Amino acid sequence: MNKENLFFFAATLIDRENKRVVQGAIAQISHKVHQVREALQRQSHAIEETQSKLELLFSRLAQMEQQNRARGMKRNRQLQQDIQRLEDERWMREWDKE
Repeated sequence: MNKENLFFFAATLIDRENKRVVQGAIAQISHKVHQVREALQRQSHAIEETQSKLELLFSRLAQMEQQNRARGMKRNRQLQQDIQRLEDERWMREWDKE
């Protein structure tokens, strides 16, 4: 084997090894990208579920606040009616005394 053939053979071996290493690195990177994509999909799904739950809780909270306001208004009306009734009764007693 002459020198030129030896250099060509060595270069061919080096080139093959470099291609093998590069292909291995590409396969590893591809695998990692796939893992990251799956993790992102799981996180996206979890975020969507959390958002749905938060929207439901917000809706329930808004409904509870509305019910509380309605009960508060009803209590205020009842209190005003009770106060008015007591005042009317007091005036009636005052009127009867005279």
